[in-house]
Amino acid sequence: MLRWLPALFVLVAITAQAQSDRRGSADHPAVERFPLSYIVDYRQREVPEYRLILGGLEKVDGVIRPEHEQRIKGDMTRITYRMPTGHSSTEPFRFMRDQLLKKGAQVMFECQGRDCGSSNYWANSIFRISRLYGVDQTQHYLAARLGQDYFVLYTVIRGNKRVYAHLEVLSSEQGDLTQTLEAQGYARLEAGGELPATLFEYLESNPEVKIWVVGLDRSVEGFEAALEKSEQQADAVAQMMRQQVDASRVRVYGLGPLAPLMIGEGEAGVYLIRE
Repeated sequence: MLRWLPALFVLVAITAQAQSDRRGSADHPAVERFPLSYIVDYRQREVPEYRLILGGLEKVDGVIRPEHEQRIKGDMTRITYRMPTGHSSTEPFRFMRDQLLKKGAQVMFECQGRDCGSSNYWANSIFRISRLYGVDQTQHYLAARLGQDYFVLYTVIRGNKRVYAHLEVLSSEQGDLTQTLEAQGYARLEAGGELPATLFEYLESNPEVKIWVVGLDRSVEGFEAALEKSEQQADAVAQMMRQQVDASRVRVYGLGPLAPLMIGEGEAGVYLIRE
């Protein structure tokens, strides 16, 4: 009877690792999961303003702030995996990170251990998933871009030795802005919208291109008020652009309500026009 115990133990151990995924969940097509891991949390939703963290976290005046971040609008898929027993947080991180790099993903920021800041901040303030609160020195974080998609990967070991890998993928709704600008010479940017990283890559690759930032506004009464507001909106966009490109390549103009065919009643927006 004793000779059967080792085989029985192995069978039980393997069964414990091969857990079922959460109902309705699925892997993201761009990233294969770590072997024998399983999904414990899965969500898909449209995000009006996603915070892409591009620096370590710290608390300043009681507020959790990253060293740098980017705001993006789009559709998000978020998947949390639990790793099989006996693995480190480094193994799934490298496994999934290497897949992205082999596909040509651009690393925007990555950190590990205490350089990322407190795991408590990441778990409860950024991801808002308490099970991701683990030991600081076991953290790994990656933010990368592949095409028009942004990927965030975070792995950590909890105090109870459980290892989790968290993946967030955001498909940016503004990914086609640069393609539109290049193809037809102009593209509309919603008032208050973020500029995609691809725009700056395009301008860097085409140093001869100059951009007119033209503001339009039919949301306020009075010609002079609309004219002033439209110029302010255009100037705000231009200021963002001038932080990364030569200021002489960016010009500003406010049209207020003077282009009614380009913008509807009660609307406001900014057009980028290639010179």
